[in-house]
Amino acid sequence: MINCTTFLNCTTIELKKFKKTYHQINSALDRWSTFLTKADKLDKEHVPKELASDKNIVKAIEAVDRMFNEEERLVYETRMQFLADVESKIASAEDKGREEGREA
Repeated sequence: MINCTTFLNCTTIELKKFKKTYHQINSALDRWSTFLTKADKLDKEHVPKELASDKNIVKAIEAVDRMFNEEERLVYETRMQFLADVESKIASAEDKGREEGREA
């Protein structure tokens, strides 16, 4: 019987909280987390050197590029921007509500 814990290491990351810049990347976990949080901004023509050192991430970026043509990428980026705007408006409304609650 093989003990899987000898071969596997599971890590949980809240990607919304992952805020490292390219210059702060110092591990494979950082590289993959960066890829997952910035995949919509990456393309095979402009791979940051911090990610280019990992051939598997370069392959993943190339795969994402193949999945989207320019029109599909524009639709995706527009949708992501819309979702970010909605999230920002909700956060602003929550902050305003808290402030009004403190004043009452």
